[in-house]
Amino acid sequence: MLLSISLATKAHLYLWDEPMNYIDVISREQIEKVILDNDITLIFVEHDNYFKKKIANKNIEINSNKRYNFMNFYNNLKKIEFFRQFILIFS
Repeated sequence: MLLSISLATKAHLYLWDEPMNYIDVISREQIEKVILDNDITLIFVEHDNYFKKKIANKNIEINSNKRYNFMNFYNNLKKIEFFRQFILIFS
């Protein structure tokens, strides 16, 4: 319900913390459609890989107290793994 209210309120930026927790499949699909159809700027924390892959175009992964900023994280997994190894070797 709060996600719907949030999306119904015009904003330059939306900040969501795990928005897909406890959301049914039909509502999830509707929320994804609204986000994709309306060019919404959204910063969110989410553990649902499907939602992240579908919605995000930039990802920041926080792991072992290091930050990695990747474009299209889930579409370029092999490149990212190489880059991660590179960072670990030279940091």
